[in-house]
Amino acid sequence: MKKPLLILFMSFALLAACSDDSSSSSVGNPKDNGGEVAEFHPFYRIDRDNVDEWKEPLDNLRFLTADKYELKDVDEKYDLDPAYAPSEEGLATLNISGSAQFSELQFKDLAESIRELAGNKKVYIIDCRSESHALVNGIAISYFEQHNWGNQGLTLKEVEADEQERFGKMVGTEQTFNEKDGESPGEAMTLKVESVMMERELVESEGFEYKRIVALNNHWQEPEMIDEFIDFVKGLDMDKVWLHFHCQAGKGRTAIFMVIYDMMKNPDVSMRDIVIRQAKAGGNYLLYTEKSDHYKSPLFDDIAEKVQLLYLYIQENKATNYKVKWSEWLKKDVTTLTTTVSDTGSVMKSGKLNFDMSADSFLKTFDYGDIVTVLVVGYGTVDVPVAANYDDVNAGEFVLRIKKGSDKITLGINNGNAASVLGIGDKVHFPLSIVVRMKE
Repeated sequence: MKKPLLILFMSFALLAACSDDSSSSSVGNPKDNGGEVAEFHPFYRIDRDNVDEWKEPLDNLRFLTADKYELKDVDEKYDLDPAYAPSEEGLATLNISGSAQFSELQFKDLAESIRELAGNKKVYIIDCRSESHALVNGIAISYFEQHNWGNQGLTLKEVEADEQERFGKMVGTEQTFNEKDGESPGEAMTLKVESVMMERELVESEGFEYKRIVALNNHWQEPEMIDEFIDFVKGLDMDKVWLHFHCQAGKGRTAIFMVIYDMMKNPDVSMRDIVIRQAKAGGNYLLYTEKSDHYKSPLFDDIAEKVQLLYLYIQENKATNYKVKWSEWLKKDVTTLTTTVSDTGSVMKSGKLNFDMSADSFLKTFDYGDIVTVLVVGYGTVDVPVAANYDDVNAGEFVLRIKKGSDKITLGINNGNAASVLGIGDKVHFPLSIVVRMKE
């Protein structure tokens, strides 16, 4: 490959050179705190945080297989007990890897590593990006739209057509690409475009299979997309394949699909342990929630709730090889209610979660003796009986207690601390979101 001519400079004036349609649309440009500035202009983005990073080791690379995986401490904002060690059951035979977007040079190195680890296993590269992207002179470039939510609502065929049209015409021209600074163009790189390669072509040149999931940044994915991935996994012999997942940064969308795969291959491991170990391996912590006005806050809540529901779906449907699709399961008429927990004192002092609703309201939907699934969004999921007293269950067991004559509904443990078991620590964000479903 010819070495590209690089001209580095700081300039917003040259942004227009990125593309003849780079200013064809303008929308609100979010500030870091979730606010808005006057307008936003899409731009062509260098897919790493440094103009030279495409030549350096691949970001967020992790291998989950025997003697290779490493579980590290996670960001303090996740409020996880640093002493807690999630189950490692099945990690040695998971045979998957994840990373950020790679350049051509980085992929050559990655392919060599995967071949060494995979042996004679069939290798799939799972591209978890909806936004248009390509390799320009071997450098990973994408078309950056607001929040990196490019191609929202488009089909795979439409996305690939956009990539061919957008990047194919660059060959033989001079183009300017930028780092991303917040949601604005940062340091720029101008080069004469000598080659454009789509990721599929690069992957297949190494003899690997390519699978594209049109996954939107920051989001839990649409039900039909989850169906598609589960159907794809059902068609694999999971002991004879190696899957490498990536998105742009290798943390969010990559973590979602690595978690789903881990849940399907290791259904006997708890939901929380799978989510924690994937975070410790290098992904985002998918149970994280925050209470703020940032545009990502409700998206975090949705991911935290859906990943817990997906685990329930896998547990209920693994025996039938997922005959009922995820999208169909979500629509099933299951008795459900939602509430919150705002009583910080009870949670922090005694580990009990008092629901923000009356017992009368709750008992219009459920009754004593019912077995319900309680999702404490962002923390854990438990199956519990609705009972009048703590001693209606064995010591150490969860119960949803409604004392007769009382108007208080409490999720607790007989002679135990429910908050501690659920992993609720000092940095908990109130109110907690609660979903209660009738256990089938």
